Amino acid sequence: MAFCLNWATEALQWAKYAAAVSLIQSDGGYFLPWLAYTGISTAYAALAGLLISRLSPMAAGSGIPAMRSWINGVDVPRCVAPSTLAVKAVGVALAIAAGLVAGKEGPYIQCGGIISYLVGCSADACIRRWAVRRFRHEKTKPGKPAPVRGPRRWLRGWLRAALRALAVVEPREASDYASVGTSGGVAVAFNAPVAGMAYAAEEGNTVYSVAMLWKAVFAAGAAIWMMQLLGVAAQGQSLLVDSQITLLNNLSFRGPSEVSSIFWYHSWEVPLMALLGGAIGLLGALWTSACIAILKWRASWIPESRPGLRNLEVAVCAAVTATVWFTVCYASPCIPIPPSAAAVTAANGHHFTRDYFNGPGSLWPRLWCREPGTYASWAQLFAMPIEGAVRALMSVQPAAAVAGDGGGLAVVPSENFVFTYSTLGLFVACAFTGLLLTYGIAAPTGIFIPTMAIGAAVGRLAGHGVQAVLLAAGLQLQVSLPTWAAVGAAGLLAGNTRLLLSTVLIVTETTGSAPALVPIILATVVSKLVADALTK
Repeated sequence: MAFCLNWATEALQWAKYAAAVSLIQSDGGYFLPWLAYTGISTAYAALAGLLISRLSPMAAGSGIPAMRSWINGVDVPRCVAPSTLAVKAVGVALAIAAGLVAGKEGPYIQCGGIISYLVGCSADACIRRWAVRRFRHEKTKPGKPAPVRGPRRWLRGWLRAALRALAVVEPREASDYASVGTSGGVAVAFNAPVAGMAYAAEEGNTVYSVAMLWKAVFAAGAAIWMMQLLGVAAQGQSLLVDSQITLLNNLSFRGPSEVSSIFWYHSWEVPLMALLGGAIGLLGALWTSACIAILKWRASWIPESRPGLRNLEVAVCAAVTATVWFTVCYASPCIPIPPSAAAVTAANGHHFTRDYFNGPGSLWPRLWCREPGTYASWAQLFAMPIEGAVRALMSVQPAAAVAGDGGGLAVVPSENFVFTYSTLGLFVACAFTGLLLTYGIAAPTGIFIPTMAIGAAVGRLAGHGVQAVLLAAGLQLQVSLPTWAAVGAAGLLAGNTRLLLSTVLIVTETTGSAPALVPIILATVVSKLVADALTK
């Protein structure tokens, strides 16, 4: 299911961006590209809201609080119903393609839990029915020969006892099925099997169980393996002979062998990164308080009893978000493409393909810039899906500043950094506001990826500031901006979700930032402590 949903989401996004870009290429000015971009986004969101408000209100939101409550014994109506699964799956693809400040991770987690519960309970029900029919009566009917005695009878008795034991489904086992499914949901959402296992243990269930844990490990690994096989098959390669499969970094333009050159830190940076974690913890507490206030207002003025109004809210939210994102791109200043980006200038926004946002070519969108060799600086983060923004923030480091052999650095302090102060500041302000407005609407929306995007932008801003101080002091030292972005992403994710182990593993597995594991852990712990101290 995750493979199909990813493919559908990419296709819907490509259709929307291709329509807008084609009008920009034909000198369409502002109105026609805006109309295409905003109109398609609103249509996607309206359809997602219609499915939720009319067919399955339980499919709204991320689904994580409802799933966790159901797993731990709370009666949540239709939380694991097949209709919730169907509406959630279709709705999340439409909501993400609409450009809402939302992620697919929460809905994928709930979908994984529902699938695992339905499959597990269905299998148990089949075994139970067969066992009851086969071994209900042991009496020999008239006209039949006497039952077989000896070893064969002993074997049948042992098999009967084993099947009866399997056929008994305890409530705890039923909830464990859903817990195991959530681990698979996290794994396929982030391409991170270890994080999926950790999530099932940390958040999926309040009662630790070794049996549930090993099942979660197996489910996460099996889910990733199936995704990899489907990806290889989609590329037309042989599954048995030709393909060489590796676990890719889902939130990075770089492969597993390339990321180690962009993640490093100095010893004196660790306290500064811990301070960054504290500051981001304040931001997480602010987000929590604001969310509670908005949810209370929404419950009073846009209740579930008014599905038409809830559907209208989703459409308006998508239209406003699309308009803001599009206007920022239109108003963006045009600056020259850095010389270090000469290898990717051929894909500067006018050569739009399905995999455009999966590579560094999306970093140099030309859009309305008239001069060749220039790009719209603000559009670096606004002219792409929110997941692409995270990928860009985690991947880009000046080409002259990568770790060399023996830990040495080749430093060119005058190198222009990608993502200006204004780009990062605008993105933080717009994405933070958009996430507040989107959370709780009648559409399947998660918060993991948007939270990581905002945190990564804040961390990169902090890294910019540290680098500026070093240059002003005349020190020939280079900081790793991707490391600061990863620290910021982990800090805000911990401040918003209050997860520790899962947060660290999600960030390090998806971005390849394991070389910076120590500051990521420290910033995550500090952020959670600050957020917990201010809000619950």
